[in-house]
Amino acid sequence: MIIKRFINILKARHNQKIVIHSLFKTGTTSVGHGLIKLGIGHREMGWNPGVIHGLEGLIKPANELANKSDTYAHFYKEYGKQIKQTFKLLKQRCENYDTFSDHPIGHTTIHPYIKRALFGKPILIWINRDQTEWLKSAKDWELTHPQIYPDAEQKWLHDEKAQINRLITMRTAEKAIFDLYKQEFPTESLELDLKDESLWQNIANHFGKNITNFTPPHLNKAKDPN
Repeated sequence: MIIKRFINILKARHNQKIVIHSLFKTGTTSVGHGLIKLGIGHREMGWNPGVIHGLEGLIKPANELANKSDTYAHFYKEYGKQIKQTFKLLKQRCENYDTFSDHPIGHTTIHPYIKRALFGKPILIWINRDQTEWLKSAKDWELTHPQIYPDAEQKWLHDEKAQINRLITMRTAEKAIFDLYKQEFPTESLELDLKDESLWQNIANHFGKNITNFTPPHLNKAKDPN
């Protein structure tokens, strides 16, 4: 077991990083597990807020620099050295992993340009989910995790329409950011549809893998994928 873990760490260190840069409750965890089962990734980092410990206050201003940059080339020329220095510790903490499926490296906490500056040429994956289903799932998630969203119950009870608009606005903005990245780096971006029966085949095709004898992780499309 120890030897296998060591081998997987070595493989992960030399493998191209794969970041599921998608909203929460869109199947990111299941796709992350599938990447490992397919042998595309070797070590997965899921939910791990500790990886940004001490760096939390630096992410928002860095994202703002990325958002105001017209292209990645412009961003890297102007801020690349600064970003690498600022998040040097974050990069070190991620060295032994190659697949990121949850907050904060996965999901949309950190702008794609920052991820590219730190990890070279990562593959970014976005997963589309039906908006109505996603809104219901996102609402349920916020209401059942008061440790993350302490005021969620009060906000949803006070003005549900405002909360729905907040989520839709966030979804639209984050999708626009991914679309711009995809335009710049089409071969290093993959867009999936959670309801697509060919989802796993599309993943395998992108990475040049065979899915014969592959049993995919369960994607509970009707209820509440992670």
